[in-house]
Amino acid sequence: MKKASAQGLLDKGLLESTFDRTQKVDSKTNAQNVETPPNEKTKSVFDSEQQAAGFVMRKQGVTAVSLVNRGFQSGGKGIYLAESQAPAAGSTTYRAKPTPKTQFFSRLLLGLLYALGFCAWLYVFALIALMQDSTLEVSFSAHITSALLLSILVLASFSIWLYVPRAIGGYFGFFVGVLLFYWIGLSFRFSIAPFLLGFVCVGVGLAYAALLYLGLYFTSKIYRIFSLFALGIFAPFSFDWFVPQSWLAYSVFGVGDLAFIGILCALAFGLYRGKARVVRMLVSAVLLLVCVDWAMVDSSAHRQALAHITPLADEIVIVQSAIPQDLKWEQSTIDSVLEGIMSDIDSAIMDSKQMIIFPETILPFVLNHQQGFPKRVLEAFLAKSAKITIVLGAFSEEGSQVHNSTYVFKDMGVEILHKVILAPFGEKIPLPDFLAKPLYKLFFGIDDGLQAAKDPQDFSALGRLWRNAICYEGTSKEIYANAPKYLVMISNNAWFYPSIEPFLQRVLLKYYARKFGTTLVHSANYSRSMIITPLIDDTRATRILSHKE
Repeated sequence: MKKASAQGLLDKGLLESTFDRTQKVDSKTNAQNVETPPNEKTKSVFDSEQQAAGFVMRKQGVTAVSLVNRGFQSGGKGIYLAESQAPAAGSTTYRAKPTPKTQFFSRLLLGLLYALGFCAWLYVFALIALMQDSTLEVSFSAHITSALLLSILVLASFSIWLYVPRAIGGYFGFFVGVLLFYWIGLSFRFSIAPFLLGFVCVGVGLAYAALLYLGLYFTSKIYRIFSLFALGIFAPFSFDWFVPQSWLAYSVFGVGDLAFIGILCALAFGLYRGKARVVRMLVSAVLLLVCVDWAMVDSSAHRQALAHITPLADEIVIVQSAIPQDLKWEQSTIDSVLEGIMSDIDSAIMDSKQMIIFPETILPFVLNHQQGFPKRVLEAFLAKSAKITIVLGAFSEEGSQVHNSTYVFKDMGVEILHKVILAPFGEKIPLPDFLAKPLYKLFFGIDDGLQAAKDPQDFSALGRLWRNAICYEGTSKEIYANAPKYLVMISNNAWFYPSIEPFLQRVLLKYYARKFGTTLVHSANYSRSMIITPLIDDTRATRILSHKE
């Protein structure tokens, strides 16, 4: 008889049924442990095939594991084999193919683990920010330590993106969407449909499952580099908070597009498993060094930035408030907040401050009504503006249109600047009117959303030109058109308290501050108010609103 080989038998298909769907067969002779198909048509030929395979594999020294290592497949589905130790003479051990249920939960768990690693940088940043915000001035050594730690975590996130198995792309995307944006649904606590909270959270996860599945569809590193870059530009439903470039904002690396792509290329090149590994690691390290923004690690640059921002910090007061969203519209809360506002304005005047800034919609009513309570409040602010510039948020009305606005009281006059970029689904449903208007009525009990201004608006104060930004639009690149040198941003983060949202917002603000060279003054409700510059964050001008809850 002519001597056969395992490869030859595989080529002829003689072993195919052996490695296809199988069931366990016990043998009292302990000669072999095999799994055989339940199909009766294959049962009659199974013994002869198995004996031939066992004989050839023993003669050739071929084991089940070696077949797997060589990449042999059965029916394109793979051979599910395992060998914990060398099999006894005359026996071969096989592992059953996992069930769909087992496979689903395995991929789900693996997707969660990858997503946790991918998003870890944000939660670590939140812890660092909470610790550092408790002090007025962060030392340079503390700054460097946190920047290096965040740099390592962001590099780990990008590496995970490059190497996430395609098979778990959808599971990974779902958990990334939930971990980064679960807070979106929290705003529904204050609507007439609070039961939607969980559905919104799951919906966001599913949306990012689809997006990131496409971004991870191919395992090519070139594809994944540009897919991650593209995801930072793409804004589904006008929501543009998934910006991987911004994750570098508090790192030692630059935030430009070239730096971002350079970092991803360095990681892909350095982590590639192939020859000349040492050389590739060295080249990767050089690329990463090229992408470093050395001003971020230069102590003299930080001292200069601190000295530059000190005059501004001495001239202004940035108010930080903690007004619960569910109590905000009650008249007793409005009266208490208004009393606190007037007290803080008087204190700022006594301290010779030139401008005081309050959060978004700190007065939750239309302030430019020409009668009743709003008129009296407006006149009080006009009177006090003779001594100090007052910036605060409230609603305004122009004809039948209602705007979310910033009021700037200066020299006994008022300038009203409207929000340009409305928050999707919160202030405006980004759907055609015939779909949006019924949803406004169903979920919010109103006939239409807020109206938006056409272009970014500026105002003058303290001898500087300031770009106006209200909450969500401060995290959109459109508001930074023409790279404004100074920007005043007012926010109300009580909609999402408590959550990770204020920290992700802060990362985006830092990113745009660095990218456009802008100094931001941010006054917020239920998050930290501060001055954000390209190099440092400063809280010396921050004051807590003095009101009774």
